Amino acid sequence: MAYAEAEYFGGVGEENAAVWRDGELVLGPLHLAEGEPAPAGGSPVCQVLRALGVHAGQEDEFMAVGLGSGAGPALAATETFRFDSAQVRDPLRDTVLKSGWTWRGVVLGEL
Repeated sequence: MAYAEAEYFGGVGEENAAVWRDGELVLGPLHLAEGEPAPAGGSPVCQVLRALGVHAGQEDEFMAVGLGSGAGPALAATETFRFDSAQVRDPLRDTVLKSGWTWRGVVLGEL
């Protein structure tokens, strides 16, 4: 499972990213603040995409998957599937707590 966030406007912005495998944090959490140069290994989002198997060739992974195209907030490709939220919530919660962070669950909908 991966988390990747990139917020840019006019070429300026920041990135946050992390990757989990089998409920264990294997990459990150990574943060690239506004104005910081990207590390030699690539920006946080590029590192996550590489960990997920994206091979960029001459350009970076961010551009290779169309995230830098300026096409707006919609991704070029989407996948729809169903799952039990516990499949995502439980490993995420466990990883957050093991990392020393605080977990606060959120209930959505009518009570």
